[in-house]
Amino acid sequence: DFAIRCYRQAIEANPSIAEVYTNLLFTLSHSAMVDAAALFAEHCGFGEQFEAPLRDSWPQHTNTRDPDRCLQIGFVSADLHDHAVASFIEPIWAYLAGCPSVSLHAYCNNAVEDDVTRHLRAHIKHWHTIPFLSEAELAEKILADGIDILIDLSGHTADNRLPVFARKPAPIQATWIGTAATTGLTAMDYRITDFELDPPGQTECYHSEQLMRLPAQAAYRPEPGCPEVNALPAQRCGGFTFASLNATLKINVAVIDLWSRILQTVPGSRLMLGYAESTEVRARLTERFVRNGVAEERLLFQPKLKMLEYLALHHQID
Repeated sequence: DFAIRCYRQAIEANPSIAEVYTNLLFTLSHSAMVDAAALFAEHCGFGEQFEAPLRDSWPQHTNTRDPDRCLQIGFVSADLHDHAVASFIEPIWAYLAGCPSVSLHAYCNNAVEDDVTRHLRAHIKHWHTIPFLSEAELAEKILADGIDILIDLSGHTADNRLPVFARKPAPIQATWIGTAATTGLTAMDYRITDFELDPPGQTECYHSEQLMRLPAQAAYRPEPGCPEVNALPAQRCGGFTFASLNATLKINVAVIDLWSRILQTVPGSRLMLGYAESTEVRARLTERFVRNGVAEERLLFQPKLKMLEYLALHHQID
């Protein structure tokens, strides 16, 4: 709540910085005090601020409508490294790389490159490193590259390039994987999702985009050497272990209150919480659970782990 107030003050002082607005929207999406309609309205405000002044200058696209030609498909992301987005997009790229009807472009906004980046790069014919390009420069480059379909993989997360999409540099634009929410841009034609995340008839009204539902929202390829599924640990040690290995910013007061009631209902149970990096975070979470009558010793904290360590941790979880 304090962060939301700070971001609103920053926007009031200088409404032209897209990163601050994005941070506000990301923070609002984790607030239990903001309903879906209000959150959508906030996202539309982003569109009015950063897209509306550009609409009259959107380019007239000249991409030919030949159904037999090779489609140029671009992906824009700052998460093409050791990040969850990379895990979900890699199987898609590996498949599409073998399709003669498409040519893939990656517009990589990473601050750093690692082994995952190099692995992803092997699937992409045209790899463009873009952190130092302005919105106008990147939009011009995408236009010059003749991109037919441009896909955002960030949504309102760190280092996104949504202001570039607001310039409509490609005739068809979509957002995918980065966040399960609208971008607020009318220049974004589609949000790629599935029937579970967005049941038909329930969430269309909260999107500036048209929803395009796949059988599954994303693909996932298990890590080589990942552990087998084990028997329930409770059968071995007696106590039942619940767990959430999500980023702790997703654990708000309403969630803690609910989980506390569950723990109190199941005698001898414990709760493992991942991503608890700092002493401050652990103390804050402990204090809230203890206030709800959950003893400190029933909480198990884990730091952020490498993928195989993370998967192995599930052997301790029921």
